[in-house]
Amino acid sequence: LNIYFRWTITPKTSIMLSSTTSYADLRSEVINAHNSGWSERAMVQFSQEFPKNFRFSAFYMGNTSAPTLQGNSTGMTMHSMTLSKSFNNNKVTLGLQAMNPFKSNIEINSKTIAEDFTTESNISIGMRSIALQCNIQLGNTNKRRQSRQHDDDGVMERQSEVSSTTSQAQTM
Repeated sequence: LNIYFRWTITPKTSIMLSSTTSYADLRSEVINAHNSGWSERAMVQFSQEFPKNFRFSAFYMGNTSAPTLQGNSTGMTMHSMTLSKSFNNNKVTLGLQAMNPFKSNIEINSKTIAEDFTTESNISIGMRSIALQCNIQLGNTNKRRQSRQHDDDGVMERQSEVSSTTSQAQTM
């Protein structure tokens, strides 16, 4: 089951949710193993725009434990917060991002159980960081919008919304 949801609460506030719930039924006749179970993965993002081109966003991603053929792996979580400001008509954006500011390590654990052995793995990855971001938009990204209009004979005539030369020629 997959769910994607984006809600623009106000023109400057939005929330996004993406979630996946799955069931696995794993079997192997070769090693005589079977395991099954449910797992969940979710991502949530909150974004808020403020006056003077400031923006704050927060992100959370987590997943529950999941079955493997001979055991399971534990879940994990990550989160981040970003404060950014746009300059020069939104062509330059500077941001400060904190990744996992409340938790220094991501823990990933797994357990494998077989007929003649058991293995446990505990992994700790340092994921706390602070990053300075700079995004620069190069070139002209304004796109000319085209519209179609019917004249009295039903013939299609293409007219640019950006240019006013057609309307000037018609008034002369």
